[in-house]
Amino acid sequence: MGLVLVGHPFDTIKARLQAKISPYTSVAHCVRSTWKREGLYGFYGGVSVPLTSAGFFNAYLFTLQLFARERLEAAGAKQILSDPVLEGVAGFCVSPFYVALLTPYTTVTVRLQTINKGMSVRQCVRETVRGEGVLGLWKGFVATVMLRPIGLPWYFGGYHTVCEYFQREGGTVSPPRPAVAMLGGAVGGTCYWTANYPMDVIKTRMQTSKTKVTVVEAIRSVYMTHGARGFYRGFSVCVARAAPANAVAFLGFEMSSAFFFETQKKEEN
Repeated sequence: MGLVLVGHPFDTIKARLQAKISPYTSVAHCVRSTWKREGLYGFYGGVSVPLTSAGFFNAYLFTLQLFARERLEAAGAKQILSDPVLEGVAGFCVSPFYVALLTPYTTVTVRLQTINKGMSVRQCVRETVRGEGVLGLWKGFVATVMLRPIGLPWYFGGYHTVCEYFQREGGTVSPPRPAVAMLGGAVGGTCYWTANYPMDVIKTRMQTSKTKVTVVEAIRSVYMTHGARGFYRGFSVCVARAAPANAVAFLGFEMSSAFFFETQKKEEN
């Protein structure tokens, strides 16, 4: 919860810079304008969505990842692939299943941050369905499907590359495992957004348009409006949030895994 409250303003600024109708020239301009016109509340548009759902989606993603890794190992992939590569392949495999559930969540969040500011979640969902049908909630699905297979291999692969390096150099004791997990999470999160940020911009363009927009049309719109640099509008504020957020996410995952593993061992004994 604390992570969402700290990170959501960064996500709001990112979304507003990425949106099709964006009057902002820079991160600083967006921050100043949002504060002047909407006050502190402006940075927390749509915060109720991640506040109530972020934990579920993280658990869903990590569960899918573990399941895919186990299936790959059972098929003998571990004999020919290193751990980071194996995690990357597993991340690629789970992407469509994760995105199918994630897209409505991101559509509503982005719209509450941009074109539907001031609405409740229920009002935003109702207006989207009324104007664009139920499939309007899945706007940007194609872009998101393209985005996650690019990013998730870097996300899990980056994390396990860091962990594997420190385990090889000094075991899991030095540096302490929590520190390794946090460093790996920060690296994984940074790799994820660096690899697929342009596609995230495309996704946001599609989700904040009230008319049907294809991936090609969204790409053309970004380039015509801001040039090649437009595909990285808001990238700095995104990475500023991604590193600490994913450091905490992976630390929580490792601690939870260790807790359940120890509990299972005690029950078996």
